Amino acid sequence: MVVKELQEIISNMPAGKASGYDHISNEHFKYSNEKLQVLMSLLYIYLLMHDFLPDTMMITIIAPIIKNKSGDLSDNNNYRSIALATVDNKLFESLILSRATLLLTTCANQYGFKKLHSTGMLIFLLKERFRNYIANGSSMYVTMLEASKPLTK
Repeated sequence: MVVKELQEIISNMPAGKASGYDHISNEHFKYSNEKLQVLMSLLYIYLLMHDFLPDTMMITIIAPIIKNKSGDLSDNNNYRSIALATVDNKLFESLILSRATLLLTTCANQYGFKKLHSTGMLIFLLKERFRNYIANGSSMYVTMLEASKPLTK
């Protein structure tokens, strides 16, 4: 069963993505022999059974990406960071996520980081709610919290 799940995950991996510190890309797994997928499945089962992760699977390269190339390159806010993990780590995490998703539930009002519940969808719903309240002559009070950056003095 793990082999089938892993094959599904590998088949959906996008091509042309940056590799981790080991220089192994998604394509190495996508075009590998099926025997590798069986061996990786056995490895992941072993890791889960023994509650163990090798240090090499936890190495991640953090790389800065410029948001606005014409903006101020010395401004830290003009950069976002991406984490370049190894493909074997991404596969392991995807396998765990696919199984954990069946057990995890969230509130219907949570948006962002949830399938079919993007923050864009929330904005759309809020606008529609505003229009509805205004059309009926009602008042509407909204409180929002911006939590993407730490508060500074």
